[in-house]
Amino acid sequence: MGNPEYSEAILRQQEYLGTLTTVRDAYEAAGLNPLFVGGAIAKPFSLGMLDSVGIDYGTRTVHVPTTAPQYTSLRTNGTYDDMDIIVNHPDKEYVDTVVKKTETGLKKEGFTHHFVSTEAVRYPHWPSRNQLRQMVSGIDVDEDGQTRFCFGSTTSPYVNPESMQPWIYSMEDNGEEIVRLPSFGPAHFGLRYLMRLPIAGAGGLRGKDRIPKVDADTGRLTNKIHTLMLLRRRAKEAACDQGYTLDDTAWQRFIIDLQHHKHQDWLTYLKSNVLAWYWQTEFSTAAAHGKGGLEALATLGNKFGG
Repeated sequence: MGNPEYSEAILRQQEYLGTLTTVRDAYEAAGLNPLFVGGAIAKPFSLGMLDSVGIDYGTRTVHVPTTAPQYTSLRTNGTYDDMDIIVNHPDKEYVDTVVKKTETGLKKEGFTHHFVSTEAVRYPHWPSRNQLRQMVSGIDVDEDGQTRFCFGSTTSPYVNPESMQPWIYSMEDNGEEIVRLPSFGPAHFGLRYLMRLPIAGAGGLRGKDRIPKVDADTGRLTNKIHTLMLLRRRAKEAACDQGYTLDDTAWQRFIIDLQHHKHQDWLTYLKSNVLAWYWQTEFSTAAAHGKGGLEALATLGNKFGG
């Protein structure tokens, strides 16, 4: 008789990786230029392994040491990681069609346990954002092809195109690749967490991203954003060593402005205070993780883009 727990773990690994690669391949084949954000990239990083992360600016590759069991494991509360993706294509109808077709394909493959949330970069000929419905920061491209971050009336300066270039995160077990995913560079990835929402008094961070935990390898107290900011520091040091110059002016300016009431319209200011209260509740994390029958709420993910 085989070990049921071992068999279940293998099936979970296959489904997790199958979901990731199915979505990645479908979006890339369709020319949607996907960038994975959130847990699919962040989960393997810990304090104890940061010095082993390889950062190569020449190939824009991050070599991430992990193992398949670690990378595909459930959260500590027993829920599955969601998969948040940003896609970029000027044809909205085409984007919607590809996303719907991909979601249907996942169900046909039996990949139904993971929450895949797709957010699109918005172009000027698309319908205007619904300011009431917008609950996460968006990325807009204007008539001149320039990119800005936006939430309500708060917008960033023009974003340096180099800082938006995709990097490959190669998840590797003893040098053997488990999966590779495109995302923002390691010097900018963590900044996405700080600009996702306007949250009064919390620096833009949701409560679940500030939960303290003891790092298993070092015994030091940390949390998700602390670890990602240390990754950012390593990436900046690597850029200096490898002769590359980083420009994150627009990123930092938007993070600051988004949390300051003088840059917020009245609706964003209201949302900022409501979200500050909401992310202090236990329900908020349970809803975000789809825990306790809250899967329907978790699937909304990044779909509150307005």
